[in-house]
Amino acid sequence: MSRVVSAFLCQWSHGLETGADRDRLIWPLVPLTLNKRASEDDRRAFMCVDWIVRTWLPAWLEACGDRYAAHVAALRSAPEIGSSQGLIDVKPIIADAQDDVQDAAWKLWAAEHDAAKSAVLDVARAAAWDAARVASMAASMAAEMDVAGDVAVDAVGVAAINETSPVVQRLQQSAAELVRRMCELKAG
Repeated sequence: MSRVVSAFLCQWSHGLETGADRDRLIWPLVPLTLNKRASEDDRRAFMCVDWIVRTWLPAWLEACGDRYAAHVAALRSAPEIGSSQGLIDVKPIIADAQDDVQDAAWKLWAAEHDAAKSAVLDVARAAAWDAARVASMAASMAAEMDVAGDVAVDAVGVAAINETSPVVQRLQQSAAELVRRMCELKAG
């Protein structure tokens, strides 16, 4: 069985709040994973990294408002990441986004101490910190395939911040599609 697909599904499952969510999202994908050889796991790991960099991270940045529009556009238009070199090439875009997100996260943290705590501020701060964490991890993982795969599956759990969020729902659909594509890979 593919270690990458298995780890991705396992991490995603752990990030879901209820058994009903797991039944709805994960179980329909399990039959697709049967008899998938690990021989294509390097490609699958890069598919996960590509999804994190060009889909997951831009979705969260976009949810934080227009201030990250340039980063969202740059990340989404980056060439598909299929190798370590592809990740190295996109690293400056990730680093720029990381700097802006960390700056915004610190400003939100300071605002939290100056103003009354609110649910909106909590959600915005959590999204900013999570985006900063993923951007930081993605920016530092260029050489090691195992690290790249681990970062990709670790980030899936973070996406379960609020199961009713439109961002989360879109990312869950996108993650399911990613699993399908990973399972369709043929040796070659």
